[in-house]
Amino acid sequence: MTKSILTEEEKWYFDLHGFLILKDVITAKNLKQMLNTIQNWLEMDELDLPPPVTRGRQEPCKTHINNIQYGDKIFQDLAMDPQILRVVAGLTMNSPRLFHYNFTIMTKDDQAKGSFHRDDSGFKFPPDFRNPHNDYQVGNGKIYCSHIATWVALVDVPRNTGFCVVPGSHKSSFQRPKTYRSNMIHQHQLRSPFKPAT
Repeated sequence: MTKSILTEEEKWYFDLHGFLILKDVITAKNLKQMLNTIQNWLEMDELDLPPPVTRGRQEPCKTHINNIQYGDKIFQDLAMDPQILRVVAGLTMNSPRLFHYNFTIMTKDDQAKGSFHRDDSGFKFPPDFRNPHNDYQVGNGKIYCSHIATWVALVDVPRNTGFCVVPGSHKSSFQRPKTYRSNMIHQHQLRSPFKPAT
């Protein structure tokens, strides 16, 4: 069995909170190129998008651009970024796979109500079945997630917006590393502010 490439602190933190944050993943130059490319895709006619890139709207406040890794190599390189891939491989027993890759722009809508969801990876199972495509297991000091989200902020994301997780919703059996110190206030949900390239 391959040794985990995650640190003990990362495994414990992910198991407890359900996320890890990597900072300064994208250079300023690449960030500017990504934003310019996306802005161009948002403004052009949908028929002019480079196939198989598509654009869609999810009312009231989301626009998605799908398959961006095929539209510009910079997004393919981001999916293969060594910092990101190390964590993804560490959470998937060194067997990562790309299910979908899209850009999402959110606009503020005071009328929109937030809700939690769990991605179903395209497979629908009856209520009494556990979806094996959304599996989370821990054993012998290793983590296996069959379905995870990797989210990269390209602009400032203010507190109480953006990506939201429920810390501890899938807690297993990692003990807190002796080297880890935290003064974090535990909450039922956490919406972290992010800077670009985080």
